[in-house]
Amino acid sequence: MKKFWSSIFSCILLILIGCQTKETQTVMTPPDDSEELEEMVAETIKAYDENKDGKLDAEELKKFFATIFWLNENDQINAISKVKTAVVIPPFDPVAISKKAMELYDSNGDEQLDAVELEACPGMLFSLKSPKSIDTNSNGMIDESEIQARIQAWIDMQVGITCPSVKFIDSQGKIPYDVIGKRVILTPDPVHEGILKTTIPVIIDEKGECLPTTPGNIDGLIGLSYGFYTITIENTPYKNLGVEIYDGAKEEESYSFNIKLKK
Repeated sequence: MKKFWSSIFSCILLILIGCQTKETQTVMTPPDDSEELEEMVAETIKAYDENKDGKLDAEELKKFFATIFWLNENDQINAISKVKTAVVIPPFDPVAISKKAMELYDSNGDEQLDAVELEACPGMLFSLKSPKSIDTNSNGMIDESEIQARIQAWIDMQVGITCPSVKFIDSQGKIPYDVIGKRVILTPDPVHEGILKTTIPVIIDEKGECLPTTPGNIDGLIGLSYGFYTITIENTPYKNLGVEIYDGAKEEESYSFNIKLKK
């Protein structure tokens, strides 16, 4: 019984602070030694999320508490086991992805990818130039071991879907007004072929921001998986745009991925 209530309260904490914040909506899978807690989190959210927004609001939490505190232990377990759907982490293979990147983009055969070669892979180029660069030895290039380490970092985060804000700015950090109201699509880089999906078109708002999301997410959750993506802004002259969707690649104290536009 003590173990059950410990799991319940851990579950509540994860629902409140792990699944939805003001800036980002992240569906997380707890560590491998917490499989029981993982099931309980997913089942509780699905069972009591009446408006299907991927979180529990105040009214839904009231019903959750009312149910839990008035049922015996067996009925409590049944009450939060209505559905066992969980967000699955993409099957990333660090070695396979790094080898595929070299096959596609290492045009000079030096087993490294420089900024010129990565013009063909805007998502990885974003990562190279990021303040938290994939280039851990700071030589201005990316090798297989650095790609593998980055992919492993995604896996270690245990995130199935994240809902980041993507913000478009010019060289002065201002909002280019010619992108407001335009549709944006994020396409996974070919290194993720068969693993990640292309996002549905979303509109850039008056702040220069959008919330990209892939189709068919469980419970209609907004967001997408970690990965390297090419960005297309329809009916604009902006080319070779990309982003690495990974919380560890954001600028310090920024809730959005800032994309500097170039024509």
